[in-house]
Amino acid sequence: MREIPPKPDKANVLQLAMQSRIKLFYRPTAIIPKSKSEIWQDQVVFQKSGNKMTAQNPTPYYITIISLSRVKGEKITKFPGIMIAPKSSMEFSVTDGGVRDFAMMYVNDYGGHPELKYRCEGNTCKALPPSQQG
Repeated sequence: MREIPPKPDKANVLQLAMQSRIKLFYRPTAIIPKSKSEIWQDQVVFQKSGNKMTAQNPTPYYITIISLSRVKGEKITKFPGIMIAPKSSMEFSVTDGGVRDFAMMYVNDYGGHPELKYRCEGNTCKALPPSQQG
């Protein structure tokens, strides 16, 4: 979105022109979450293969992942963020393919950056149940 600022009426005025990008998502009625606190990002499953991971999104929603990090906060991903389309998957590199526990930081509907804790068994990593997230 671009806008040309109007000519100022006063002298000694500093004007700034800004360029913004806005992502707009439309949700059909059939997939609107039942409550505002509903979390569907915990359905993302990760598959490990060497120093690569594949994130599988089985939901009907786009999911934006900001980072994966160890429990102590050290990031195991180098991407600035990825967006996974509904019912699809995406492969990316990790710094430690042997990690067993990590946290996924994602963007929620309100622009917040909550984390979900994950645990790996074999090459499959799933979100811990809500009772173990705290």
